[in-house]
Amino acid sequence: MIKINLLPQELQAVQKRQRMKSCVQKIIFLLVVLLIIVSLLLWVQTKRIKQEAGLIAEQRANWEEEIAFYETAISLDRQAKHKKNILQQAIGSSFDWAQFMQGILASAAEGIRLTKLVASREDKQVLVNIEGVADHYTDLSQWVLLLKSTSGISEVHVISTKKLESLKQVQFTVRIITGDGKPYEP
Repeated sequence: MIKINLLPQELQAVQKRQRMKSCVQKIIFLLVVLLIIVSLLLWVQTKRIKQEAGLIAEQRANWEEEIAFYETAISLDRQAKHKKNILQQAIGSSFDWAQFMQGILASAAEGIRLTKLVASREDKQVLVNIEGVADHYTDLSQWVLLLKSTSGISEVHVISTKKLESLKQVQFTVRIITGDGKPYEP
């Protein structure tokens, strides 16, 4: 069957325009609906990502606190181990400081007065610097000889002496070195 259009050309053109307009309106409507759906999906996804970012930021803050705590704990642990090693080295040697110092004080004759004692430990040797005042040079020399003859003391050095004119006494500095860190035996 053949379609015959008996409408005038002008009416046909108007109908054609209306059909075209209707088709364009439907396409625009579909595009707007599609844009609304896409924007809603993007909005939902953005909201979900923001929530995840908030949770991640919260977890990061918690982890940073834990890291700071562990860093402090690790630092304190290292310090404790270092001090423990030093203490074990000090205890591991059988050097009796109290007995050693008491022996030095007891060996000082009546004419010797000690004013300052500084002791330190280097490797396996104990160094003691002693400052004091002696009534005479002979008192000082007798005391130094006594110290040199004491077991456990390897060296005794008179570092300095100075005659005090006003008191007619001798100010001195003596250094005592023990051998191999062996225990002092008076």
